[in-house]
Amino acid sequence: MGLFKQKVTVPVFKPDEFVTIDNEVLAQELNVSGLARQQANKELPTSDAQLTDSNEINLQAEVQNRLYEKSHCVDDYLSGISEFISKTDTRNDLEQATRLDQNLRQELTNFWAEQEPELKAEQIKYRHSKEDLEQFRQQHRINREPNYPESLAFSFGVLLAVLLLEASVNMMIFATGSDFGLLGGFASALMVAIVNVGLGYLVGQYFLRNKNSRDTLKLTMGWIGIAFFLMVVLFFNYLVGIWRRALEVNPEAPEQVFWVLLDNGTSEMMYISSVMLFIIGVLCFLGAVWKAYTMDDAYPGYGKLARKFQQQQEYLKDIKDEINEEINLKLAQHQADLTHYYTQVKGNITSLNSSERAFERYKKGFTQYQKTLETTLLYLLTLYRDINRSERTTPPPDYFLETPEAHLTDVDMDLQLEAKSQSLKADLEAFSERKPEIESRLQEVANEYLSKVNSVVIS
Repeated sequence: MGLFKQKVTVPVFKPDEFVTIDNEVLAQELNVSGLARQQANKELPTSDAQLTDSNEINLQAEVQNRLYEKSHCVDDYLSGISEFISKTDTRNDLEQATRLDQNLRQELTNFWAEQEPELKAEQIKYRHSKEDLEQFRQQHRINREPNYPESLAFSFGVLLAVLLLEASVNMMIFATGSDFGLLGGFASALMVAIVNVGLGYLVGQYFLRNKNSRDTLKLTMGWIGIAFFLMVVLFFNYLVGIWRRALEVNPEAPEQVFWVLLDNGTSEMMYISSVMLFIIGVLCFLGAVWKAYTMDDAYPGYGKLARKFQQQQEYLKDIKDEINEEINLKLAQHQADLTHYYTQVKGNITSLNSSERAFERYKKGFTQYQKTLETTLLYLLTLYRDINRSERTTPPPDYFLETPEAHLTDVDMDLQLEAKSQSLKADLEAFSERKPEIESRLQEVANEYLSKVNSVVIS
């Protein structure tokens, strides 16, 4: 929101410098001597002349113009001051400032109307997830907090590492008899590792966890699954060991001797390579079982509900924080408008006072400059008459015997700022008294909507 549509500032008065006048130089510049001799040669002005001649009039006009030129810089300033006075309406701005709390309330009302439905919907989801978790704990008589890792990335990373480790260790063993050497050995070892780790994940994630359930069916199925898949893994790795022995007996056609060796019984497993394959496979299976088991809470279903509740709780908190942040941002914007207004009014008063002082200093200098110019004019007229009198043959006119009249027309430089300055100061004092009240009302409006957000989240 912007409080000020058009910023009105006091024009700063920057006076010209008053240059010292050298009378002799100016006399030469205006050719006073030449004009006086020229008139004297014509015996002008005549002896009976009552009025000053055109040269004296021109000299006075020339000096008068120099005074007017110095006054021109004041004209723009006076025009700027007049515009400032006409446009500056601090009382109207103060009224706008007092309505800041109403503007803030309107903005927050519209904002809350947009955000409230979503916040309430997420609050309902949060409440349901909490009720589901509490109901689950009561139903299964759980009186402890759930225990599971914050992130599953590490657990899956460990399972992947176990799989690659088993494949890498068994690669050399399976390379024998493979047409593709180490690459073929790694491919075979990788398939074996996938079976062992995959079955381990299945047992650890589901069947081993179900053995902790108070549900009789799940408990029974858990133990049955553990026993069944343990036998499957043992038998699978036994077959892998027999296959490895067949590769040693007949690398070219191991499938021809595999079934014969299988009929011979466990004696065919009593070879180091076959035993190593069996042990590594079973160990990797057990490692995968344990890692999968610790990826979630030991009680089946408890970790899933707890994670759902935690995620909904965090999401609800994020929404609440975003809404509160937006409310505080809108509050800060209105507070900034208030501060900007107050600073501008103070700045206008300071600028007005400063310009008034500068103008008064210039006015004094201008008055002195006018006196200097009058002295210069007196010098020029006296010089003109003296040279004219000395160069002519006829008597000069009687007014030559008198002191030349060297008075310049005064320039109106009155500047009435005191009334406006006092008015601005009074407005500033009034605003200074009301500013804390306005700030308090703004904070109250923001707190009202912050409370609304909290009431929804807490309910």
